[in-house]
Amino acid sequence: MDTGRRFKQLNMKKKTILSIGILLVGMSSLMQSCYNDNKQDLLAGSICDTSNVSFSTTISSVATNYCTSCHGGVSPSGGISLEGYNNISIYAGACYNAMYNGTMPQGSNKLDDCTINKFKSWMDAGKPNN
Repeated sequence: MDTGRRFKQLNMKKKTILSIGILLVGMSSLMQSCYNDNKQDLLAGSICDTSNVSFSTTISSVATNYCTSCHGGVSPSGGISLEGYNNISIYAGACYNAMYNGTMPQGSNKLDDCTINKFKSWMDAGKPNN
């Protein structure tokens, strides 16, 4: 066998091995991504339902559980009160951004994606007082 032909065969083997390696890395990343996307749903026990979000049952609870300890009372942090529909409605965009970016609630873990998505769904529906 001549040297040129051996070189071509060797190059083909290297290209095949490289292609297989890239394919395996890509598949591994994809599978890990799918696992992480579903992990929260598995931990929560169900898929996040954002279809029937209401102020009285969802948004008010989020504010009470995560916001009003700092943004409530007689001296709310930053002068921003998140008590009641009117105040939450006024600051909804800023609240969503802070939750989405993980800057609020301050000193706590970022809120789960389902809670953030429910808040966004409520805003997208026009922030109804329901």
